[in-house]
Amino acid sequence: MKSLIEQIRDGVQGEVCDGRAAPFYARDFGRQVYALPQVVVKATCEADVRHCLQVANARRIPVTVRGGGHSSNGQSLCENGILIVNLAEQAQYKRLDDYRVEVSARTRWGQLEKELNDHGRAFPVHTDYLNLSVGGTLSVGGIGVRSLVHGMQIDQVEKLRLILPDGSARWCSPEENADLFRFSLAGLGQVGVIETAVLRTIPYRKQSRIYIYGHRNLAALAESIVWMQAMKRPLPDFFQAVRMRGQVTSVFGLDDDDKSHEKWHPEAYPEFQLGMRPVADFPFWSHAIQGQWLQEQPTHMRLWSDYFFDFEGFVGFLAYLDTLVRDRSLSPYIWAIYVLVIRTTETSGRFPLSPAALPAATPFFYSVGVYCTVSETDLEGKSMAQDICARTQEKAFAFHGRPYLHGFYQLNREALLALYGRAYETLLALKDQVDPCYLLNANTSFHKIR
Repeated sequence: MKSLIEQIRDGVQGEVCDGRAAPFYARDFGRQVYALPQVVVKATCEADVRHCLQVANARRIPVTVRGGGHSSNGQSLCENGILIVNLAEQAQYKRLDDYRVEVSARTRWGQLEKELNDHGRAFPVHTDYLNLSVGGTLSVGGIGVRSLVHGMQIDQVEKLRLILPDGSARWCSPEENADLFRFSLAGLGQVGVIETAVLRTIPYRKQSRIYIYGHRNLAALAESIVWMQAMKRPLPDFFQAVRMRGQVTSVFGLDDDDKSHEKWHPEAYPEFQLGMRPVADFPFWSHAIQGQWLQEQPTHMRLWSDYFFDFEGFVGFLAYLDTLVRDRSLSPYIWAIYVLVIRTTETSGRFPLSPAALPAATPFFYSVGVYCTVSETDLEGKSMAQDICARTQEKAFAFHGRPYLHGFYQLNREALLALYGRAYETLLALKDQVDPCYLLNANTSFHKIR
């Protein structure tokens, strides 16, 4: 009988190697979980992915799909199984018309955006780090500064091609294989592997202006944007806020276009304004800054968690975080607190596992990221950071928050039922149909508790 690596090589075009020769893939972005795969496969096409899934099923071994590896609790790792690295070196896409594009899940967002910009188009919502894969962020939802206007990345998906855990493939949309469509987007890859997505695009605007504001604390930040809830004033084109190094700042962005006069005006808060600057290609500018921040702590463990709230929960959670950062025994481990505003769209409730599928009727959701970092050698610090994560998770759930599933969480069956209700049971029923041995993307909360 052929060895596992030989059997995989027989049907794969991409590079295949023994996991022991690729220790980089034993860690993810969070760097606190170590899980060494048996085999690492760098997929280049749909056939590569399908073959790996078929081999995994035949041998009854776990298989995980990894894009940029931007998980914080081992979600993109695979202990003693097959790790499929689904990340291309070049954009794989085709334009369908002036407004839509069909993209391989292996494509990095930065690659796609450059190609779209060359044709006068742009994707509506980007994460602030662009080396992530299309399939990876669609599997958790995808949020960014332009979520204020456009919602989540998954709200821009018209249809997708999904490879099921047995290696078969089919197209899914709200009308075709609807349950697979709903549970594959923001579903942590539990019902299949996203291979291709058809995405909507918007006109490309190269130049923007950003207005930076200062706030005395997080509660004051929340108070400063309460006006958004009324939906009576124009919005900026994008928004973000962050607490870092003891300072709380927010950024309002305006694109330079022919509708600038209809938008939010910076004169709204002149007393808090710290400055204005023009920026070209904001997604790439923001990506470069994010890269610089990460280079400051390249080997630190990152216990990152994000939660979505309605406005009432958002205000309460930020008030709690104000007390947390004042605790000098804890604050050194809280690297940043990151805030985005996500507009509710007509599709927000379509995806049951999305953090934006909250039951509240609200024009916006508010995401709050609590990002803890600690040196790999600081065992006491790791314990402190884990304690912070446990406290913030408990408090976030008390304020009816919902987790963004790439992050660091401890979720038992009771918590999953409280968060997702019947959707959790529906997911398990789907899993029993398409992945009865629970082999695909096994290192998630949905797998650990059946």
